[in-house]
Formats: sequence, C-alpha cells, structure tokens
Amino acid sequence: MSQMLALVDCRHFYVSCERVFNASLQTRPCIVLSNNDGCIVALSDDARALSLKRGMPLFQCRELVERHGIQLFSSNYSLYQAVSDRVMRVLLPFARQMEPYSIVTGRTKRGCQESTQRSSGGFRHTLRTS
Repeated sequence: MSQMLALVDCRHFYVSCERVFNASLQTRPCIVLSNNDGCIVALSDDARALSLKRGMPLFQCRELVERHGIQLFSSNYSLYQAVSDRVMRVLLPFARQMEPYSIVTGRTKRGCQESTQRSSGGFRHTLRTS
C-alpha cells in the first residue's frame, strides 16, 4: 500500500488559541508578543493587513496598535501546548503514526485509500467540531 505524508500546520496558531476562549476577538485584529512582550510572534490576518509583521518590535508599531485597537497578548506557552496536544489527539484517528514537529505543526503518515483533498477536509471538519 502506498503511503501519504500529511503536514498539519495551524494558521496563526497562537492567535487562534486566544480567540477560542474569547469569541469577541474573532472580528478584532490580534497579535501575540514574545517573551517579555518585545516583538510580534503571531498575528491575525486582519493585523497583517495593517502592515504588521512577525518579528516586528512592539515599540516600532505601538502607535498603529493603539490607533486600530489591536488586541495584544503576552505569550502563553502552556495554553498553546495544551491546545496543540488536543489537536494532535483529534488528528490521531486519521494517522497510523503521528509525529509532533513543533507546538504548531505535526506530521502524519497513513495509507492512501482516500484522496489528499478528502483527508485534509476531514482534518478541518474534525478540528472545528471538536
């Protein structure tokens, strides 16, 4: 049987974790800051649309953050790890082998009985409803 390798990478994962626990943030631009709140490590698409970039020091964009009411978060790595662990548990039924690669990325290996598109759609549906 041929094998398929799937790489699962959660988009703006840290921001998504923060939004899971506060639904009012779904429509607000959000950024997550590094240790000691020095620079941006994750940002929502709407924050990116305001020309903010990952790695940008907060002091360089403080005025833009205040002008647009961007929600700031200090990194909460214990929360992100807990959510990542849950994501990996949800994905486990889709894979014979699961290899967490980082807090936001995992690799799976499974038989190729389904199309890649159907499998990725199944991942998304399962994650959204879990």
